[in-house]
Amino acid sequence: MSTTPLLPQGPTFFQCPTGWFKHGSRCFLLVKSRMSWLNAENHCVSQQGSLASVQSPAEYQFLQNLADLGGQTSAWIVFSLQNTWMWNDRAGFYYSNWQSLSSVSSNPCAYLQTQAGWANTKCTTTMAFFCVRITQC
Repeated sequence: MSTTPLLPQGPTFFQCPTGWFKHGSRCFLLVKSRMSWLNAENHCVSQQGSLASVQSPAEYQFLQNLADLGGQTSAWIVFSLQNTWMWNDRAGFYYSNWQSLSSVSSNPCAYLQTQAGWANTKCTTTMAFFCVRITQC
């Protein structure tokens, strides 16, 4: 008699790559290496993802906890194009959690904070970041 547990089959079983963490139907990777926003996005693309979007308060709390457990206090998430905030993964911008918002034209890249909401700064600042991928079934 086999003691191997049966795994669910079909579209309800989602798996993330090693080192990625599942939340909902998406996989997140915390990259602790500090990079500029553009280099962070390029790194995420090389991992077949993009910089993470945040779609809900629960997802934001999940990312805050993940960053905190990883010893990070902040991580890149979103950018502004022509003074309009946008997600790189092309998700709709329906949720925001600004703690402070300085000039969008001079500080067009935003980051999450583990102890507060979002803030924005220059894109050349280096910090940790989250990549996101849609889970594959």
